[in-house]
Amino acid sequence: RFDGNPRVATLRIEYSTGETQTVQLYDSMGYQIVTPTAGAVEWVAFEIRSTYPGDSWDDTSISEIRLYEAQ
Repeated sequence: RFDGNPRVATLRIEYSTGETQTVQLYDSMGYQIVTPTAGAVEWVAFEIRSTYPGDSWDDTSISEIRLYEAQ
């Protein structure tokens, strides 16, 4: 199903501090690590800015997002 759905190409990340970050993701399966630019925050919002085309469906999907507390 990976090729069927559009996949996120560019993702805008907004932090509760007002800081934003735009990241380019690879068009490949598997985890991709994004290093945040903000310090401690109360919330994080994600906005899909562009996608890689899918060959079967029009809906874009994200399988998983993991957020880790800084050590």
